[in-house]
Amino acid sequence: MRTVQFAVLLVALFLIGSVVSIPTAHAVPPPTWNGAAHDGKWETPSNWVAGHLPGPLDTAVILPGAFVVTISTAQSIAGLIVGPGDTVTCESTCTLTLTNLANSGTFTNFGTITSKGLGNLGTFTNFGTITLSVVFVNSGTFTNRCHGTVNMTPTGPGTFTTDPTCPAVGGAVATVNAFSILAPWLAVIGLVGCMGAVVVVAKKRES
Repeated sequence: MRTVQFAVLLVALFLIGSVVSIPTAHAVPPPTWNGAAHDGKWETPSNWVAGHLPGPLDTAVILPGAFVVTISTAQSIAGLIVGPGDTVTCESTCTLTLTNLANSGTFTNFGTITSKGLGNLGTFTNFGTITLSVVFVNSGTFTNRCHGTVNMTPTGPGTFTTDPTCPAVGGAVATVNAFSILAPWLAVIGLVGCMGAVVVVAKKRES
């Protein structure tokens, strides 16, 4: 069932922002993690098939398994797909800039993530800063901890919580729903039952 949900998430993000590309006869395979260096570091070339480190035009793929991946530097990529059973950590020194992030594993952010879209089917814990510009779909468990900030409240049937010791303050409701054209598609595939106005939440950091 989770494999089906993972596929549905990828379809939805493809409709929203092309997280994956359609292969052609001469397409280069996407950078795929194999963890061959056994150090868990994103930046080590030999952890990727054929030493293909993800670049600005690449969608990095971490296939379902038990891979443990740590990102500790600035990375600019087209997209990131994290499979079920995988664990990815964006450390405090990590700056991840991408178009779409699809997580079905366990993702922890201590750094800065800037993305058009975020889709979560797994477990996502945010201690850092996440800035989204298009859509946030949560069908898993998303926890925003006290020092974390995320600028959207997600759509989707998942669990979204913020640390009760650091409640959200302020915020505004968007008056225009930019995603209404996509709502029927998402409803049909069962990922999101409805998409209403996006609530933008500003959180206060503790000193």
